[in-house]
Amino acid sequence: MKNVWDQLRLKGIEPWDYETARRAEEGMPEHEARSFVIMRWMKAGDFRPLLAAIRKTGLLRGPTLGLLAEMLETGQLAFKKGRGRRHDPEAAVRDQFAADTYEHFSDPDDDGVKAVMRSDDLFSTIGSVISKSEESVRQAVTSRRKPKRR
Repeated sequence: MKNVWDQLRLKGIEPWDYETARRAEEGMPEHEARSFVIMRWMKAGDFRPLLAAIRKTGLLRGPTLGLLAEMLETGQLAFKKGRGRRHDPEAAVRDQFAADTYEHFSDPDDDGVKAVMRSDDLFSTIGSVISKSEESVRQAVTSRRKPKRR
């Protein structure tokens, strides 16, 4: 353990804690110093101080939270892309909506009155509402009706 920070970590002192304490000694309020240090490390691509603050206090203050939101919006903070295609949660919700809508309008009402629209027209209408093809709606309904594999 030649690195001084490795030795200090054994005593529970992290580099960002030292920097925060140093800035507080120079007259900066402690919460501002902590936010400043976290944001400086985040901009450098190191999120360990942020993670430590979240674990310690369970919350973030305004400037740090704002920077985190900005980094997410601009794509600076993103998941690494793995192999294959990622799951699209929006598509799953869209398919669920299409299947639910079809089932709602194709089933008989409580009074036993059958729906006014033909099935093909209903598939077409739902597809136009969600901006997908009639075939996509059919697949969504079919997949919802299939029993889940275990």
